[in-house]
Amino acid sequence: MSNLFDQRNNQPNPEGYNPRPVNNYVKAQASGGEKFFYGIFAVFTLGIYPIKLKNRLNAMQNQVNTAASTIDTQVAKRTNIIISLTEAASSYLKHEREIFEEVAKFRGMMGQMQNAASATESAKIGNELNNGLTGFMSRLIAVSENYPDLKADKVVRDLMEQSVYLENEIAAARRLYNTYVNEFNTSITTFPTNVKAAKMNLSTLELFQAKASDYERPSTKLN
Repeated sequence: MSNLFDQRNNQPNPEGYNPRPVNNYVKAQASGGEKFFYGIFAVFTLGIYPIKLKNRLNAMQNQVNTAASTIDTQVAKRTNIIISLTEAASSYLKHEREIFEEVAKFRGMMGQMQNAASATESAKIGNELNNGLTGFMSRLIAVSENYPDLKADKVVRDLMEQSVYLENEIAAARRLYNTYVNEFNTSITTFPTNVKAAKMNLSTLELFQAKASDYERPSTKLN
């Protein structure tokens, strides 16, 4: 039996090894022996066990979907906070045209995320939006060093703190999402749940993973 997930390409990496999640889809499968013993167990439980398994798998998928929705909600909240932050700081930053151009872009991306045709598309846009917000906050903090009155503004300080808090909430929501995905993926590849999962034509779900650009040091300069 081979590994479920194989990250090796048989080429040594002189820069060391940086683990990344493998998001290949793996369909639930069951051997003949597993199906046989599953059938016996189903008969002994008068067909109740397969029903319980189906309900459990459906509940796990709903858990994953809810966790993904929570990430989108937190990203939308953070976008609104940063828009409010920029508006509160507008009198100090009236000469920083690039800041307002970026905020306009974030507004557009938030609309795209909320109107996305699928959960996958929404998650992709949300991830790009949150990464953009993080880089924007770094640059905004750097710019604020040139405006002592801006740094001293209580409303601006409070909004910055809220943005940092929501960034941590998004990270926590992503960890919870990955936990639920791992639980589901483990279940559908483990006997006896794999037999029912194969009948339901289920496949592993995708883990959240950072883009390659996320491993680069963020710029603190405005465009």
